Amino acid sequence: MKTRLAALLTAALVAVPLSTGAQTPPPAPVPLTAFSVQFGVTARGVTAAEANYTYTFGSGRYSATASHRLTGVARSMGGSSQDYSYSVSGVQEADGDLRPRSYRHSGGSRNRVVQVAFSDSNAVTTATPPMGMGNPPATPAQRANTIDQVTMMAQLLVSRGDPCSQTLRIYMEGRRRFDLVMTPRGTERVNIAGFRGEARRCSVRFTPIAGFSDPTSASTLTFLLAPVNGYFVPIRIQMPTDDAGLVTLQARRYSLTGRR
Repeated sequence: MKTRLAALLTAALVAVPLSTGAQTPPPAPVPLTAFSVQFGVTARGVTAAEANYTYTFGSGRYSATASHRLTGVARSMGGSSQDYSYSVSGVQEADGDLRPRSYRHSGGSRNRVVQVAFSDSNAVTTATPPMGMGNPPATPAQRANTIDQVTMMAQLLVSRGDPCSQTLRIYMEGRRRFDLVMTPRGTERVNIAGFRGEARRCSVRFTPIAGFSDPTSASTLTFLLAPVNGYFVPIRIQMPTDDAGLVTLQARRYSLTGRR
């Protein structure tokens, strides 16, 4: 499971007289309308998969599509058995936080279709063909006020204040319930995916709660979030796994339309 487990200012405009002229004011805010990012997934130094995320925002709502597919040697061995497609839609609250309302994914070796209806008080899953819900399954109280793993990426993007000081309540793929407890760990200088500069480094405690088929222990992940136009683009996610060592999601490219 941990392998699959193999994630977001208004300025005062003041002209300051100088001997050489006035200070140039910062650009005006522009509403966030679109964000996309592509990750390469590596394990033991080999690129094994790619993941793509695309989001649109507007009128207090958001929608997203995502995909995951094996590549290279991994694809020659596993074929399309780990290929998945995802879609999500929901609302963006006044404080910027995202709340999913409808989630869907399909794919895998059984081509299962999983749908989740989210509300503030629960998240209800339907699956065709049916699937196990873990031992023990997540209760309605545990599923309340959660977000899916696709929304998680965008929630990192739109985070306010310190993006590394928050806890994300995740209901992943319609059954697995866990918390991501984030703690700031300084900055790291990077030059990747069109970003050069200091990225926020977050230590992330993965805390399993319910809905897992096999015993799953807590572990520590690392997120790198790049400040871009007042937002926080997830550019690297690293997670330890039982059978593939350290798995890394590295941003290859991203696009962001908006500024705050």
